[in-house]
Amino acid sequence: MERGVAFLTLLFSSAASFSNQIILECGLTTRNGFNGWSVEPYTAFSNINFTEETISFYVENGGDYSIILTRKIESMQAFSSLNLSLGFSNFENCTLNHVDVFASTDNKNWENVKLDQTDYETVFENPKGFRFIKLVANVSSLNNGYLECTYFKLSSDEDLAITELEEESIDAASDFFIFFFNRSVNIETQNDLPYDIVFTNLAGQVVYSESSVGSTRIESDLPDGIYVISVIQNKKVLRTKKVVFAT
Repeated sequence: MERGVAFLTLLFSSAASFSNQIILECGLTTRNGFNGWSVEPYTAFSNINFTEETISFYVENGGDYSIILTRKIESMQAFSSLNLSLGFSNFENCTLNHVDVFASTDNKNWENVKLDQTDYETVFENPKGFRFIKLVANVSSLNNGYLECTYFKLSSDEDLAITELEEESIDAASDFFIFFFNRSVNIETQNDLPYDIVFTNLAGQVVYSESSVGSTRIESDLPDGIYVISVIQNKKVLRTKKVVFAT
């Protein structure tokens, strides 16, 4: 029986800022599992188990396998530089050969993020506004092989200037308006182009995001606290509003 631990860290180009905004984090110690990730090829494995914080893969018959994990992360398109960390561990009768990372704007056309397989670090810029991440772990297994994907974190050192605001901040040319009452958020606009709505807490962590076109309404179930709601279009923050959620 073979056991091992591998932790992978990709450093997507770093901006000159000391802030760190967590865009998505799941896995061990985070209390967030991998729900929302698609897994392929699902039928190639004898068992795939989504636990509270990890995904485990079991293969009864040995062979070479590719574990493909894909996730749509809308708010990543607002950042031109990203930090991404991965963790795989608890190997039994299998070896992790290498991991490939891909990014896409449409979940169809993918660009490879070149990864040094020695120290698992690379530099990557995001000028196109990618919204999808794909992880491909290539594994060689003996009979009864087992491993777990134990950690994922996507963050940015970029400062979008949305955490230290007064009650409201706007772009003078913006035609977006944010109205808030009793946990309901209304975005009013005559703009007919796609835009993103991003909620951050006072630590700068993205806690909710979605894309929309035209006026929209959001009913939020976020915990009590102070949040900054930002409207972002073409990577530019057009309007922000600080709100208080309280029961």
